[in-house]
Amino acid sequence: MSSIEEKSQIKKAISYRRVSTLRQVEASSLDTQLSNINTYASENKILIIRDYCDAGITGTSVEERPEYQAMLEDALTNPDIAFVIVYAIDRFGRNAETIYGDYLKLKAAGKHLISLTEEIDQTSPDNLVYEAAQEAERGLRKIHAVTAAGKRARKEAGFSIGGSPPYGYSISSRPGELTVDARRAEQVRVIFEQYGNTDMGVDRLCGWLLDNNVLEYREDGSRTPFQYETIREILANQRYMGMVSSDGTSIIGKHEPIISAELFEKVQKKRRANSQQEKTSSVREYMLSGLIRCPVCDNVGFTGCRIGQYVYYRCKHRNSPSATEGYISVRAKKIDSEILDVLIDLMNNEKTLVAMADGEDETTGLQKAGKFWQEWPTLSDEEQKVYVRRHIKEIVLHSSTKRRISGASPLDYEYLYFGRAIKKVVFSTPETFRGEEVTEIEWDENGYVIG
Repeated sequence: MSSIEEKSQIKKAISYRRVSTLRQVEASSLDTQLSNINTYASENKILIIRDYCDAGITGTSVEERPEYQAMLEDALTNPDIAFVIVYAIDRFGRNAETIYGDYLKLKAAGKHLISLTEEIDQTSPDNLVYEAAQEAERGLRKIHAVTAAGKRARKEAGFSIGGSPPYGYSISSRPGELTVDARRAEQVRVIFEQYGNTDMGVDRLCGWLLDNNVLEYREDGSRTPFQYETIREILANQRYMGMVSSDGTSIIGKHEPIISAELFEKVQKKRRANSQQEKTSSVREYMLSGLIRCPVCDNVGFTGCRIGQYVYYRCKHRNSPSATEGYISVRAKKIDSEILDVLIDLMNNEKTLVAMADGEDETTGLQKAGKFWQEWPTLSDEEQKVYVRRHIKEIVLHSSTKRRISGASPLDYEYLYFGRAIKKVVFSTPETFRGEEVTEIEWDENGYVIG
């Protein structure tokens, strides 16, 4: 036979390979597939002109497999290609409807799907391909069931299964076993002790950690301030006292606890009390509505609103054209606490204390001031508004306070939980602030008074 005749008998093909986990990639499963495909092609005088490969991608969705999409388009549009070769049908996909549908597309275009494991080729009947597709999907369900059963068994045995390890732990060489990361674990202990043994809430704790240079160790080697949500997640995680959850039941884990069960329960008791207070109390809910100037649109138009269990101040002009760059939305608890600090400073000046003493000594005035602030949470929302407006005319926020982009999810914003949200307070009448008569006070972003 002449070389020209031999070449005319060689058919061209493309190959497709896939593994669903990176572990399979590392175990050279892809190399095994390619080796078997190349051997088959050589024995059957088929020339592989291109190879497509999706590494570490599930076979259930075509949209998540860019190489599969490119392979299919290549096969359907290139007249030189006669075959698509895979090691097994379940490498082609795990969804029976998709597998069989794409097989029929190839067949209609005069192309043939070859699967080595099932011995499917151009002579195979359609029902054989359909049965193989069904088996590929059933195989995935079996894998999921076995995996779930294995995870359930390991959870019931006390292992930590699923997700990244909590801050303060790292994954050991054995799956599900946590080892203590000494330097991060010490920070976790500090967080629990400061929250559990002081009157600080999460907001103030974030600031305390920053002031004391307790910074989060990031995976890239950098150190950054602890964020509000990170602290909340740490305080709520029972794995720090050595427990894990299995089907809603807490059991003793296989890992070393970082804190005692007594400290964890003490923290949970405080968290529940704080949460209940925030849910049920209307105190200061809209105390500052109409006083806050927006650094985005420059309008004095912030209103209070409740999203879930929390109260926020946000700009009422957020739907106007000027809000295209985003608008400010800040937890009411954050700004209210900063304003109360200002009001306490105003009350603690000598003239006010003498007036409160009503002819008695300054100590009596100080005691009355303390009693006033103790009773503050029991005042009605309207009573608080009246008192605040008697002293404060306008509040200006720092422009660095995080913005929410219009159209995003209601909870898809960031907040300034450490540092200062309020830039300036303008008083209704001149006030005595720290010994000086002023009409306004301005702070930098770190909370230091300017001027």
